[in-house]
Amino acid sequence: MKYNKLYHTVAALLVVMLLVLTACGSEPRQPQTPNETTVTGPEEIGEIYLYGEYHANEHLLQKELELWRDCYARGMRYLFVEEAYYTAQYFNLWMQAEDDTILLEVFKDWEGSLSYNELVLDFYRSIKADCPETIFVGTDIGHQYETTGTRYEAYLRAAGQLTSEEYKRTDACVIQGRSFYLVSDPDTQDTYRENAMVQNFIAAVERLPAGTDIMGIYGAAHTDPAALSWGTVDSMAKQLAAYYGDKLHCTDLSKLPAPAVTEMDIIVAGQHYTATWLGGEDASVWSQQYQSRTFWRLENAYADFADAMLTDDVLPYNNYPIEVEVGQVFAVEMVRSDTGASEWFYYRSDGTTWNGLPTTVGFDPDA
Repeated sequence: MKYNKLYHTVAALLVVMLLVLTACGSEPRQPQTPNETTVTGPEEIGEIYLYGEYHANEHLLQKELELWRDCYARGMRYLFVEEAYYTAQYFNLWMQAEDDTILLEVFKDWEGSLSYNELVLDFYRSIKADCPETIFVGTDIGHQYETTGTRYEAYLRAAGQLTSEEYKRTDACVIQGRSFYLVSDPDTQDTYRENAMVQNFIAAVERLPAGTDIMGIYGAAHTDPAALSWGTVDSMAKQLAAYYGDKLHCTDLSKLPAPAVTEMDIIVAGQHYTATWLGGEDASVWSQQYQSRTFWRLENAYADFADAMLTDDVLPYNNYPIEVEVGQVFAVEMVRSDTGASEWFYYRSDGTTWNGLPTTVGFDPDA
């Protein structure tokens, strides 16, 4: 029995090597996985923020939307997603379209997968509405290659791009998908896919302008830099951490609990207010001082603080996880990284703009 186990292990590894060589042969200049490469990464790469999720989870999708809005407001435009190359390219076409025809075609192709969920549709629609210059980058293997992949290749051929780099990248992704689904052994599949995702990720980053910061959303199994993915191969994040070093920042959103309460009583300046929970985020990705930020709206409080003394603080509307209206008051809880203590900041929306952006203004409720 020990001999048979060793034999099957070696055979599986040989299949993986053959599939990786097949996929790489179809993608010009595609780098090897970090564990195999002898070439260092780009001299100037930006910061890479990866977030792990459970797919199609409403609470986590809202968290991811908040994070991307914040990244977008700080100038990021490239959002890496756990989708095939050609699926992300279809998203980019849809971002320029006047209707949802393309999005709904891709959504139909997802039937039978976790992505086939109205929550996912709403997530992408929100990105188009709130962050219209977003550029999606897909780094997964060629899932739905017989539907989405085939249709995108037909689109490129009709556009006269049969010999273009775009077509070569699309075809390489299709080949990865075919190779993956030809293998029946789950461990072999997982190893092949994880390594291919690393290759695709590195290749995509190297095509970006030097110093470009990016955000990525992937299943939590792919984003733990200290773990095996599915117990068979180093996770994508672990391999990328070996390649990018401290440029890579990973956060597992799946471990963040949903809020226990959505309303609570808050005392501000000696007065009781009903506070509605709006959402929160991991602040450590952009602050060394704070670990988290949580938003609350103080109901029916504007008249009480309309004339309160202003501080020098402003918080533009695009920081908030909801639509802000004039005449509202917000309490923002910031939890410190060093002590875990909460610091509260208060803002009102009175029609002020800052650098061309509608913004809430900070005030001192006790002044």
